[in-house]
Amino acid sequence: MEIHPLHTAWHIEKCFRERFGLHIMIYRKTQKGWTLAPSTRDMTLQAHNELGRMAVEAVPVGLRQDESSDEKQRSHDS
Repeated sequence: MEIHPLHTAWHIEKCFRERFGLHIMIYRKTQKGWTLAPSTRDMTLQAHNELGRMAVEAVPVGLRQDESSDEKQRSHDS
């Protein structure tokens, strides 16, 4: 199965269900963590990725949940 940036979240979920019998859910990164994307299932993966990228960039360095402790320490030291 191929997954492309222009596939919608709904299409990917449907393909996994039909092909593998798996009921997956697409999540997107937000400023506060990860969120389920049911209300935006008709958006492409590319659009979800862009929203996630913008959300992460909007959070000040040092407050990001996905940063390692080394990255936090470097940003604190500078």
